[in-house]
Amino acid sequence: MFGQASNLFQDYPQMPNHNQAPEDATTKVIDTCLKNTKDVMISVIHKRIKKSQLNDHDCFEKHQKTIQDKYPINAKVMLLDPVRLTKLYHPRWLGPYFIKSYTRTDSYYTLADSTVHLFPRDFVT
Repeated sequence: MFGQASNLFQDYPQMPNHNQAPEDATTKVIDTCLKNTKDVMISVIHKRIKKSQLNDHDCFEKHQKTIQDKYPINAKVMLLDPVRLTKLYHPRWLGPYFIKSYTRTDSYYTLADSTVHLFPRDFVT
């Protein structure tokens, strides 16, 4: 198709096949090439992947707020009301609630009130 040399209307079976292995490619030569690939290239790729992962993790820790010390399960907590309409009639804090579980990523709490009904949404740690 595009970018290929034309064959000048020659018969394909008469043309040399470049996809076949060369005549001197014995199992010994192939084994040395595979050993070189396994020993050198894969170890270099592994080191580059680890370096990239460490750089990504450092950037994540620099820009994301994560809490290392979590509240224990069944701990009593209070929630700050973010949509308080007036200071006079609405309390600043909601609760008490109990921490029942964490999400799979450990970044959110599942809360329950004193009647052991789960809160309808998760809360950020």
